[in-house]
Amino acid sequence: MEKNDFKLDPAGDNIVELAFDTPKDGTNAYGAWWLYGVKKDGLDTSFFVKSPNLHKKLSEYGKGAKLNIKKEEYAPNKYAWEVHALGGSMKSNPIQTTASNNSMLDNRTLDIHKQVCLKLATQSIEKFDIKVIEERMYQLLDVLHGSRANPVLEKVKEVFDGKVIEEEKLPF
Repeated sequence: MEKNDFKLDPAGDNIVELAFDTPKDGTNAYGAWWLYGVKKDGLDTSFFVKSPNLHKKLSEYGKGAKLNIKKEEYAPNKYAWEVHALGGSMKSNPIQTTASNNSMLDNRTLDIHKQVCLKLATQSIEKFDIKVIEERMYQLLDVLHGSRANPVLEKVKEVFDGKVIEEEKLPF
């Protein structure tokens, strides 16, 4: 593939055909990036994606999928990249990019999340209590990162001195 990268045109249609099932990926000082190899106007080329949301949408398609990538307004003065299939099919196993997938979160992002959750936890209480603030902060982080524990199982573990009880054997 030749080195003739192009940038997605935010003002129009970007009709491409994916040349590979998965992009090349990496991280740098600015965060995660993905390099998609495509055919555009009959030429082999590629483009960079820096948006995890756009990458998630593109990762649902495999080699040979013909797509139209364009920026669309979803609310007044708010835009997002959208992917419309023109041909080809979706992958049977698109990548799993859920809130609990922290592999794409770098230390800087995690630190920002912690700061925001600390601020929200502090604002949510009437009387300053560091234990309550810390507990709420970690609860908010659990919700944000999708790692919410089952509170019933946690209580059962506490009652039974940390012994693991299989969920199927619980009477409720």
